[in-house]
Amino acid sequence: MGQDRRRIENEFFNGKLRGVAATNALELGIDVGHIDATLHLGFPGSVASLWQQAGRSGRRERPALAVYVAFESPLDQYFMKFPQKLFQSPIESCHVYAHNQQVLEQHLVCAALEHPLSLVYDEKYFGSCLNSGIMSLANKGYLSSDPSRNLPSQMWSYIGHEKKPSHAISIRAIETERYKVFTNKRNEVLEEIEESKAFFQVYEGAVYMHQGKTYLVKVLNLSAKVALCQEANLKYYTKTRDYTDIDVIGGVIAYPARISDVQQWKTTAQTNNCKVTTTWFGFYRIWRRSNEIIDSEDLSLPKYSYESQAVWIRVPQSIKSEVEIKQFSFRAGLHAACHALLNVVPLYIMCNSSDLASECVNPHETRYFPERILLYDQHPGGIGLSVQVIIRYMSFTCV
Repeated sequence: MGQDRRRIENEFFNGKLRGVAATNALELGIDVGHIDATLHLGFPGSVASLWQQAGRSGRRERPALAVYVAFESPLDQYFMKFPQKLFQSPIESCHVYAHNQQVLEQHLVCAALEHPLSLVYDEKYFGSCLNSGIMSLANKGYLSSDPSRNLPSQMWSYIGHEKKPSHAISIRAIETERYKVFTNKRNEVLEEIEESKAFFQVYEGAVYMHQGKTYLVKVLNLSAKVALCQEANLKYYTKTRDYTDIDVIGGVIAYPARISDVQQWKTTAQTNNCKVTTTWFGFYRIWRRSNEIIDSEDLSLPKYSYESQAVWIRVPQSIKSEVEIKQFSFRAGLHAACHALLNVVPLYIMCNSSDLASECVNPHETRYFPERILLYDQHPGGIGLSVQVIIRYMSFTCV
C-alpha cells in the first residue's frame, strides 16, 4: 500500500508517468512542476478544493489547462447552468472542530511524549475538553501524574507502551480500528479501511477495486479484521444492501422563537448528539455495461455503531396532510428533501461529500421512521459540520 504510493509518486515526479489518477490528497500543496493539465471529475466539495487541485498544473509560470467534468449530482448541474456562481464565489471559510474526543486524545498522547501536559497552562492550546481527554488517557494507561499534587497543578506525563505514539496514528483517518485487505497472490496489504466504512467495500463475495485492478473477496475474518481477496476478471460489480438508523440523543430546541416588528417566525431546528447504527443485510451483483442487477445475496455481518452529531427539523403534521391530500408520497418527499439539503450544504460550508450524510428513508420500507429532515456528521465523534449547518441557517433567517 505505502510502497505503491511512493513508487507512483517517484515515477510521476521524474516524468516516467505521463498522468496519474488521484484522490483529493493531490491538492495538498504538492509541487510536481511539470503538470500541464488537470481533469476534475465532479465538483470536489468546495470551491477552495477545486482551485487547489487546478493549481497543481501550470507551476513556474507555465500555461495550464483545467477541465471540470460535471456529473449528474445537483451541485454539478447547478454550476453548469450558473457558472458564475462557481467562478465568482469566494473561497469558503475553513472550520476546525477541536472537540472530537478521538482526535483530541491522539493529539494529547503525542504532545505528552514531548512535554508533560498541564490543565492550567495547556487549555489555551487544546480547548475546554482538555480535562476529559487527559482523564480518558489516564484511565487507558497512557498518562500518569504525581498524586501528591492537586489536580489543577498536576503535570501529566506519557507512559504508554509505544516508543513513538505518532507512528500508530493515521493522518488520513480518525479511527484507530481498521480492516486490512490482503491479496493471496503475494500476501501483500493492498489497503487499510476504517472500520466504519469497511463493510461497504469488503465482505465475502464483494468485488474490490485497487489501482485499476479487480479483486474478488474470498474470506473476511472479523476477529482479525482481515479481508483476503484474489485478482479476478469480472464483468460485474457489487453494491451493499444496508440501512442506517439515527438515534437522536436529547431533544432540546436549539434556538428559541423570534418575534420582530416585521415578521414572526420560529424554528424547531435542533442540533444534538446522535448514535449512528448501520446494518448490512445483503448485496447486489450488477452488470458493468448496463447497471442491471444480476442477482442478490444475503449477508450476515455485525452492525456498526458510533456516536456523532446531527442537525434536524421535525416536519409538521400540517405539511404531511397537505402532501397526502394531493396523493403524493410523504416518505418519498422526505427522502428527496434530505438529498436536496445534503447537496446545498457544500455551497455554504467547506466539506467533502463523504463528511455529511442524510437520514434518507427508503420510500419502499415498511419500518417506522421519524417524520423529520436530518443530516449527521459521517465521522465518529462528529467534526462540527452539523453545528455549522444550523449556525448558517440561523444567520440567513435572522437577516
